[in-house]
Amino acid sequence: MFASSPRTLALPRSAPPARRRRPTSCSATPPAEGNSGVVKQSLADLTAIAEKAASKPKGFGKPAAAPAQPAKGSECPCGTGLAYATCCGLFHEQPGSEPSPEAVLRARFSAYVLGSEAGLDYLVATTHPRSRDFVLRGVEGSVEAPPSAEALAAAAAQLRLDAGNTSRNIAFKKLAITKSEKGGNELEAWVTYRATYIDRTADKPRFKQARWRDVDQTSSLAERSRFLQSSDGSWRYFGSTPLTGSKGLGSYDAAPPPKAP
Repeated sequence: MFASSPRTLALPRSAPPARRRRPTSCSATPPAEGNSGVVKQSLADLTAIAEKAASKPKGFGKPAAAPAQPAKGSECPCGTGLAYATCCGLFHEQPGSEPSPEAVLRARFSAYVLGSEAGLDYLVATTHPRSRDFVLRGVEGSVEAPPSAEALAAAAAQLRLDAGNTSRNIAFKKLAITKSEKGGNELEAWVTYRATYIDRTADKPRFKQARWRDVDQTSSLAERSRFLQSSDGSWRYFGSTPLTGSKGLGSYDAAPPPKAP
């Protein structure tokens, strides 16, 4: 915005040289932080926030940096207390090897936290192709006329891009699984969770001295996520019902479970 350089003005010879004023420093201290509020949003809301931030970069400051990768032997972000390499790291390298829908949800949370290449691939691989995430990205079809491979590939590429934006702009901090339950049959399961996060795209509070100060406002979301089992036995994320007052995802999540073979 301030790319142009200042121009030097030529003064008339009769005019006295301008006096330079000694710069004064402002040492006023901004007011102390108050208690951070808790904003309740759904994961779908956060994805929309991240997509908006990616398409409209701010005029000041730098874009959010990519999340740091876990050091060797570091604790897994999902909260089990195990090392990442022996926990979600295994599933990121081998999607479909998870023992339960809860393990899939934990691995998806870790993937959002880390934002690694393997993690983003994992988020796409563990999303059901008939879920709302694919439908909103142009995938259409039915049991009789399944979507084309080209449509699925294009939607998967967009989903991966959007997941990367979410990972860069939303700093997920902590995951708590509150309930795991079976669905209408053995091919359906539900996992209820609560997660805390910091929105890196949120505006910083402004003080009287026109100074900006970073304030990490911790927010939370709670959802009841639905998982469907594929023909190969793997569990895939199908959708979520927000439990924090956000608008739900509609009939995609209320659809009946698939018929057992």
